[in-house]
Amino acid sequence: MFSRVGLLAGPRTMIMEALDVPDKSSFLRLVRWRKRRWAPVNQSKIFFVPERKPRNEEELKELKATYDQYHTHIKAIRTYLMHDLAKESHEKQDKSHVVEEARVFAELMEENKRWNEETARIREARQAMETASRREELMQSLINLEEEQRRQTVSADSAVRTEKELAKTFIDVDRLEEEIEKALNVRINYNFAIDLEGNKYIEMSDGSIELQAKTTEKQPEATQS
Repeated sequence: MFSRVGLLAGPRTMIMEALDVPDKSSFLRLVRWRKRRWAPVNQSKIFFVPERKPRNEEELKELKATYDQYHTHIKAIRTYLMHDLAKESHEKQDKSHVVEEARVFAELMEENKRWNEETARIREARQAMETASRREELMQSLINLEEEQRRQTVSADSAVRTEKELAKTFIDVDRLEEEIEKALNVRINYNFAIDLEGNKYIEMSDGSIELQAKTTEKQPEATQS
C-alpha cells in the first residue's frame, strides 16, 4: 500500500515540477480517488474493529449548546424571512385579490340566481300539476259522495215504502181485541192427503177440500258412459 502511494506521489511531483505549478493556487485541486460504493469490503478490513476515540464531555456539552443556539437562530431568521416574504407578497396581491374575489363572487351569485329561477319554474310546474291532480281527486270524491248519498236516499225511500206497506198489517191497541177474536175464529188445518198420483187434498177453513195437483219436474237424464 505504501509503495503504491509512493509511486503515485512520485509521478505527480515530477509532473508538477515539469509543469512548474505553484504550491498554492486556486485553480489546482488534488482529487483523492475513493473506493466505489458497490465494491465489497477490503479483505484486510473485514474483521477490523476501529478503536473508539476518547471524548471530552465538556467539549461535547459546549458543542451541543453552541449547535442548539445556532439552530435556534437560523430557524428564527428563516421564519422571519418567510413571514416577511409572505406579507410583502400579500400586500402586492391584496388589491388584485380583492378584485378577483369580487368578480368570482358576482359570477357565483349570478349562477345561483339562475339556479333559483330554474328551481322556481320547476317547483311552480310541479305545484300546478299537483293542484290539478288534487282538484280532480276532490271532484271525483264529490261525485262518489253524491252517488253514495243518492243510493242511500233510494235505499231509505224503498225501506220507508216497505215499512209503510207493512204498517198496514200492524195491529193497533184499539183493534187488539178484534184481531185476537179473529185469530181464534180462523181454523187452520195442517193435515192433507196424497193419492197415488201425488196430488194433495187440503182441507180449507170453511170445510171445503182443495185439490193441489202434483207438479211434474223434468229430471235430467243420466248419460251412459
